[in-house]
Amino acid sequence: MADFITLNCLIVPIGKLMNIPCIKVMQSITIGRGRGYSELETAIQSRLGAPFNQIPLKICIVQAGSGIEMEMDVHDDFIDIFTEEPKAEHFHITVYPGQNNLLYHNWDTETLIDYLKEQNLKLDDKKHYDILREQEVDGQAFLELIEEKLLASPYNFPGGPAIKLAKEIKALKEKLKHAFSSYRSLKELLAKYGIDSNGTDTIPIFSLQTHEIQDSNKHFEHCMVEILDATGKEFSMRPEYEIVGDESSGRVDFAIKEAEDLVCIAEDKPERNRKRKRDDDDFDYLYGVVTTARDWHFLLYTLGVISQGSKLPLSIEFSEDALKKDSVEYQTLHNGVKKVLGVVVGLLKDRACAEDDSHSKKKARIEEYRSKK
Repeated sequence: MADFITLNCLIVPIGKLMNIPCIKVMQSITIGRGRGYSELETAIQSRLGAPFNQIPLKICIVQAGSGIEMEMDVHDDFIDIFTEEPKAEHFHITVYPGQNNLLYHNWDTETLIDYLKEQNLKLDDKKHYDILREQEVDGQAFLELIEEKLLASPYNFPGGPAIKLAKEIKALKEKLKHAFSSYRSLKELLAKYGIDSNGTDTIPIFSLQTHEIQDSNKHFEHCMVEILDATGKEFSMRPEYEIVGDESSGRVDFAIKEAEDLVCIAEDKPERNRKRKRDDDDFDYLYGVVTTARDWHFLLYTLGVISQGSKLPLSIEFSEDALKKDSVEYQTLHNGVKKVLGVVVGLLKDRACAEDDSHSKKKARIEEYRSKK
């Protein structure tokens, strides 16, 4: 076995790592088998560069085949963790800010203010944030405030800032209740669908509906240009970002920014309190996509049943050598994008075509997909 291993690391852009450029989210790091936590942390910090190289990191090992994370102990060595050569197509490490920034109670005053500034509340540092500094409001105290307290002595916030801060306090309290997921483990989630397992390998397979993408397709050509063009830009992802515009405004789940320009927003607003009578023949289905940008998993949901498109994810491999159009790396990137795009288009077309079908036709369609495997 070689003296060195290459670990694929996923840097999770939350908390103090929120603004890392998108091109630095995925890192492949080669390190000695006898090395451990501190050496990997130093290597990742070096790759991230200033100002992120000063942030302590929480490093987790991703268990092969299951996606389950296990926090790495500072005394662990890789020779004891990876007894076999890690598979190149998998992520092996996930990385978070060292202090769990979802534990808002632990924030000091400046960490709290840094977070509020990132929410685009348009408050003034001296007029408004200095009040929090003077009153020594940390994360724990902030969560105890309400609009009436913010308006009253000793805070005496003006009406507008008080309303904004009260809304932010309410949003933080909701996050504490529903941080990431209400499920404590993958096993618990799969049990909802009648699958007794800790790993994704036991999720049943369905036949992916694909659309053949031609090399000359203008949308595909544009997609490749955009991917290559993005490599020279500094992108950042902002969760729970406040958007203010002429035609629409409000908080979105994610915003992707290039410098100060808003590039993309992603919103997930599930319908609530939707009541309608469900009869015995009622049937519908939904496709899902889970991606790290490199790995793409495709899922199929029906009431009480979940299926996956393949045991292993489809992959889009990218390296700097892919910038050269006559290189093998470019062709690998080209083929990966083409395959993933073909599946995305195929699933969208399938769902659109079935929109007006009867429940029985939809059910027959899905039973056929699941029987082909």
